[in-house]
Amino acid sequence: MRSLALVEKRYLTLEDADALLVKIKPLIKKLQDIDDALEIFDSVEIEYDDSHSDAYFEIQRNKRYHKLYLEFYKILESLLEKGCIVKNVEEGLIDFYSMCDGREIFLCWHLGEKKIKFWHEIETGFQGRKPISLLKKN
Repeated sequence: MRSLALVEKRYLTLEDADALLVKIKPLIKKLQDIDDALEIFDSVEIEYDDSHSDAYFEIQRNKRYHKLYLEFYKILESLLEKGCIVKNVEEGLIDFYSMCDGREIFLCWHLGEKKIKFWHEIETGFQGRKPISLLKKN
């Protein structure tokens, strides 16, 4: 049986986080696709005239649904192990723990950006994003 050990927090440099983007972009897109599929599953209601068919198709539907959920969480876990904190799947918003002047910060990336352009304090979140150029001056 697999242990439930916590994934160790990883601190990345700006260069390491930028280099990781190539690997995580397809994973974020896959998460978005799965999230969309799960929303469709949740919105569709099918009724059959036959109880046997209804039971069979409901079992098949639930198997597919749970398989997608499992894949979704495996990808999230994989991203976390790489040092990525998924803040918003729909928007493709990712944070990476980093250190600046002895304190924890987040390097902040949004799907569609070619590289990491922003950072923010741990407590401020997306609204407190500041340009990386300010970080480099510190």
